[in-house]
Amino acid sequence: MPQKVALITGGASGMGLAVAKALSSHPSIDWKVHIVDLNTETGKQATSTLRNATFHQANVADYTSLTSRFEATYNSSSRLDFVFANAGILERDNFYAKHDLDGPPPPQPNQSSVDINYKAVINTSYLALHYFRKTKARYDGGEFDPVLPRAGLCIQANSVPYTAGAKPQ
Repeated sequence: MPQKVALITGGASGMGLAVAKALSSHPSIDWKVHIVDLNTETGKQATSTLRNATFHQANVADYTSLTSRFEATYNSSSRLDFVFANAGILERDNFYAKHDLDGPPPPQPNQSSVDINYKAVINTSYLALHYFRKTKARYDGGEFDPVLPRAGLCIQANSVPYTAGAKPQ
């Protein structure tokens, strides 16, 4: 049975964990699943339920942190075959909050959803392509699946930044 390596951001719960479970139980491919998540407790719990899985704690909004997880994943088997960019959060502030019209301008909005739901997907894509090229030089190919465009189709009324980067495909 051939071995392949997957990296899943936001893989400790929800859709990411569902993909990790599907890969881990694949009948004809021996997947080595690397779950990258901010939450250490749920990440370790998730990997304990999977066959051949490793947890990496990382903040996907931090390029250095994300890069180190890609590097560790690639170095574990000298390959990377599949990346699922699943990490995402809902808006932290109320985008439509009213502020005193006679007072100072409103404070800068919390843009962590932009950092995670948009910038981190770009960085994940960028790193995935790099490691797919390294894998292709040794083996063949690699697949990337960014979940954000599909998740963004479900409009979040109070979260303009969450859906700003998403468009129907």
